[in-house]
Amino acid sequence: MPIFRADLSYRRQIAAAGQGMARVPEIWKTASTADDRQFNANFTILFEDQYAARHLRASEFTFRKYLGAIGALVLLMGLVVAYQQWKAGEHLFAVGAILLVLPASYLLARLTFGFVKGVEQGFWRGFYERRGMINRPIALHMNAGGYSMDAVSHKINSGWDKVLAVEEDAERYFLFYEQDYVYIVPKRAFEGNDLQAVDEALRDWCSGKFRQTRRD
Repeated sequence: MPIFRADLSYRRQIAAAGQGMARVPEIWKTASTADDRQFNANFTILFEDQYAARHLRASEFTFRKYLGAIGALVLLMGLVVAYQQWKAGEHLFAVGAILLVLPASYLLARLTFGFVKGVEQGFWRGFYERRGMINRPIALHMNAGGYSMDAVSHKINSGWDKVLAVEEDAERYFLFYEQDYVYIVPKRAFEGNDLQAVDEALRDWCSGKFRQTRRD
């Protein structure tokens, strides 16, 4: 799988990994225009780029969600303890067990979230590293006819008409060419250019295809 491409479907990632890296078919540019704007950039896809692309469609693992899960677990344990204490005639302890559920849940979540989040990110970092999807140089060229990306043994040339949609966050653009496949273009790649000019050109070349990035 080309390292500048993210597969937003976990099942497709696993299937692609089992089949080995497949070469992206060449799609030659067909557009012809008087627009002479063009941009060249060299960059490296980082773990953060792939991680951000993954969460375009998959809900990110946040502290709020982790707190909800921990809260449900602690509540269940609290109810069990409270029931046992109530049956034993320790009514005060039973009530105390219920009252402690909320602060205990928050404290436990706050103490353990960093570790659990690190484990989750470590899994995905290893996943991308094993498949060569991060930490390799990419050469990008864009003009009115389309764009090309060259990453050592993987290269793609595509016209803008093949792009189904474009999303962006504060640090990168995401070019969708299928519902679950996206090319990542980091904005840091254009530090030597006028980023505003790049943004205007992309909006012209992909007119009507920009859409709001979903965030849970």
